[in-house]
Amino acid sequence: GFDVEKLALARSLLYVMVGVLFASGISSVVAAVLNAHERFVATSIAPVFVPVAMVVAFGLFYQPYGVYALAAGTVAGFAIETLWLAAAAAWAGLLPWPRFGTFDGALRDTALRYWPLVVGSALMSSSAVVDQSMAASLSDGDVSVLSFGNKLVALVLSVVAVSLSTVLLPRFSHMIAAGQWGRLRRTIRGYAGLVVAGSIPIVVLLVVLAEPMIRLLFQRGAFTPDTTAAVASVQVYLALQIPFYILAMIGARLLSALDGNQIVLRIGALNLIVNGAGNYVLMRWYGVDGIAMATSLMYLLATVATVVAVRFKLAEAHAGDDRR
Repeated sequence: GFDVEKLALARSLLYVMVGVLFASGISSVVAAVLNAHERFVATSIAPVFVPVAMVVAFGLFYQPYGVYALAAGTVAGFAIETLWLAAAAAWAGLLPWPRFGTFDGALRDTALRYWPLVVGSALMSSSAVVDQSMAASLSDGDVSVLSFGNKLVALVLSVVAVSLSTVLLPRFSHMIAAGQWGRLRRTIRGYAGLVVAGSIPIVVLLVVLAEPMIRLLFQRGAFTPDTTAAVASVQVYLALQIPFYILAMIGARLLSALDGNQIVLRIGALNLIVNGAGNYVLMRWYGVDGIAMATSLMYLLATVATVVAVRFKLAEAHAGDDRR
């Protein structure tokens, strides 16, 4: 649905932002090393640099460069995040100088175990691309409506889901390695209850106050009251995914610790199918709201599938321990 001018703008912004791939790739590896050694302070601070850099770049350079200031600010934020994490890892003695070596047995084992997780994560992440591309086939502006409707929801998910799952992965791994199955089950139930109890007030807040929040944050210039109403409606439906997204993310980390990456791959494929089919059906009836509905439905089904898979893998792992 994009015209030639909009396509050219999107392509040139992509050229500016492609550096994010390099910076975020390095920062993800360094952050994983820090998290594995339970040094969570540095990794919890790191995500702050991207939005701060965007705000600073927008304030200083928007007048001469327009939207390119935001794109450059994003790249700068990821670069600063990478430098911050590298400095933290070096301070902790966890950043050896990179070198090329032999692809030994440990690396081969890691690659074989984690390629399904990589593919599953790619399938899971592709749902956002599918949503945006299918929204582009609707009315003019629906891509932006979907994007703005996800801003506050994505903020909650990035703060809560990513942080919580990052902290829990090494804990799950330690308990599994030690055969502490009772403690592991209590930990899972405790955090699941905490997620449900904590996310319900957030969902209610994002639903009840959707329009005032959107009006306060975005309604100015070309962002009209009609746009506010459309974005608020999308936010209402996207907010429903929050508890399911967090539970599914924690469950995926637990499955990974239980050597269930093949299952994560299958769940990722299921998500992509459900999301695409749900978008196709619901957007015919509800427009861009239908795409938001399909996203929340996808994470609901992903949570159910993850819970079933976790129960199966826990029983299998516990039985294997008993036989040994």
